[in-house]
Amino acid sequence: MFRYLYFFLTTLFPIFLSAQAAHDAQWVLGSPRLLPTDIYHGGTLIDFRSGEPEVSYFDIPIHMDPIGMICDNEGNLIFYTNGCSIINAAHQTMENGDSLNVGGVHDSFCSHSYPSW
Repeated sequence: MFRYLYFFLTTLFPIFLSAQAAHDAQWVLGSPRLLPTDIYHGGTLIDFRSGEPEVSYFDIPIHMDPIGMICDNEGNLIFYTNGCSIINAAHQTMENGDSLNVGGVHDSFCSHSYPSW
């Protein structure tokens, strides 16, 4: 009996699993531009949906140490956060998303980014 159960769990059961969700298919990194001519600062979006990483750049509204990003099942970016603010896929602060983790650490670090170590 144990052999049949083991056979089912290792060969047939994975067919029913849906492990192909791409909730981490896009990564957001970077910091706001310091000067209009500063080509080394700004947001970087790394998209892994096609298999090969595709890198694009945008103006990011916050300092983004890698804290968290969420994508939907297809890998489309929904929002990202640096621990201080939540930014939507259009790279704008979400409603009521500008004062996360209010307190002493927020006051000390959120002018740059919430400490992620």
